[in-house]
Amino acid sequence: MEFGYSMESHARGVGAAEHHDAFREFFGQVKICEDGGMDFIWLSEHHFNPERSFGSASMVVAGAVAALTERIKIGSAILVLPHHNPLHVAEEVSVIDHLSQGRFELGIGRSGGVGGYRGFNMDYGESQARFAECLEVIKRALANERFSYQGEFYSYDDVLFAPRPHTHPHPKIRWAVNSSETFVVAGQMGLPIFCGVLQLNTAQLAELLASYDEAGRKLGSTVHAMRISGSRSTSPTRWTTH
Repeated sequence: MEFGYSMESHARGVGAAEHHDAFREFFGQVKICEDGGMDFIWLSEHHFNPERSFGSASMVVAGAVAALTERIKIGSAILVLPHHNPLHVAEEVSVIDHLSQGRFELGIGRSGGVGGYRGFNMDYGESQARFAECLEVIKRALANERFSYQGEFYSYDDVLFAPRPHTHPHPKIRWAVNSSETFVVAGQMGLPIFCGVLQLNTAQLAELLASYDEAGRKLGSTVHAMRISGSRSTSPTRWTTH
């Protein structure tokens, strides 16, 4: 079991001064986590929300955390894939993988909130299809020096991808799953998962994890090998287990 700190990017106000203080406080918390022996720090993504001041650039923050730490692992929890160009995401993942010496984990999802999609002038109804394409492009880019892709939303022709990841074959990708269908698909794909234990009772969670486990077994994988992450709110922080 591993324990981590999940940063939700909260600020104590909505002005520039409060946002600056939020960054300073956050990096103080990073030092406490690093020195105190925590295993992970997870960074959330939020857009158009002044009360969550620095979630709009979580990958930038991940790079800064990588540069300021030596031991603690760093993860996105989560990067909302449809909000991003997938090839740009792959490049950022590879760069952070180098900066962190292999300590970065890419946590992904499509978010249930429509505010970010509205702000980016995107149709939330397309989020599932965009997410699937984004994930496929990211996996192909990280796994291949050159790749091509033709899809509904994204098309790339003989792209030379650089830099190559530090981690072989690439950093771990973890999917935030909520519905029974996504638990099964994640198992079929062999992806580690985040699951929201706050929204489920024990029996519901056990049933979903069993379906995930069964889908993974058909690939020769196990839940232990794929790893499951859940989060629980505490005061004043949150913890995550793996």
